[in-house]
Amino acid sequence: MSEQNTFIKGLVFRLVKKHIAGATLNSAFKTTKALENKGIPTTITFLNECDNDAIKARYNVNLYIQLIKQISRLNLKSSISIRLSQIGLKLPNNVIDKNMEELINVAKNSGIIMWIESENGIDFNSMIEKYQNYSSIYNKIGIELPLRNSKIEEALTLLEKNSDSKYLLKLTTYFYGNEEKKDIKTKENPRKEKLYKNTLELYSFYIDKLLNKGHSIFILEHDEKTVYKLAELKSSYKKNLIFELPLGYSKKWQSKFIKRKINISVYVPYGKDWVSYAINNLTEGRIRELAISLLEGSKKKGNVNGEKSSKN
Repeated sequence: MSEQNTFIKGLVFRLVKKHIAGATLNSAFKTTKALENKGIPTTITFLNECDNDAIKARYNVNLYIQLIKQISRLNLKSSISIRLSQIGLKLPNNVIDKNMEELINVAKNSGIIMWIESENGIDFNSMIEKYQNYSSIYNKIGIELPLRNSKIEEALTLLEKNSDSKYLLKLTTYFYGNEEKKDIKTKENPRKEKLYKNTLELYSFYIDKLLNKGHSIFILEHDEKTVYKLAELKSSYKKNLIFELPLGYSKKWQSKFIKRKINISVYVPYGKDWVSYAINNLTEGRIRELAISLLEGSKKKGNVNGEKSSKN
């Protein structure tokens, strides 16, 4: 089983490695500098999970602090993107708020944008409430909003409670888990289901709604053709939106976006915990099935090893 998992992991990695900037901070900065030499800003994230471990959460906080300071020192046009689960969301005694306060203070000194990512297994509305608290302290904190999440309207209602606040919002149409795929198939609201199936219409619907309220809008989209079509849909989109693509998209599209003066940035993940990222963002069809089997196999193996250790 171990050899099979190693084979699957190697296969998946060969298919997704162009989307990951290596395992180290230095490799991330090397990739970032190469992009910025072409005039393309970046968002950097660290692929390292916490697993409800206070030591790992502390490690991640320290690493993000180092990342922020390095971005500032090198004068890079980069933001950072974090997952709340990485820095202690599920740990007791308000660990997450203490860690976020520390990160915010460092980011404030550098004026760097911090993004909060959506993720599986975390209550969406709770994330929105925490985001509002953090953004009231530092106005350069943004949040990722998956538009196909069944709770998107509830989330926007929460954001709009304070009508005077202007937020940094990153819209995406990618799913975060199987539940959301089921949630949009509502016989009660066939118009909504039709809207959710048409990516351009879905983006356009929410972009217009949020731009009218004065929010700053980024679009996180993995399909270059969709980015191009959306940017060309309205002149206001090309002028006001920033389109973020994952690391590894084609040079042909890169040149096309620059030529058409479409505002783009690149999402640069790095680190060793790349499997979950690959499953949720980069794989589909048979490759996704292989990646999921790899992840599940690793978890089972971990449980077996844990049971053996406890018996010994």
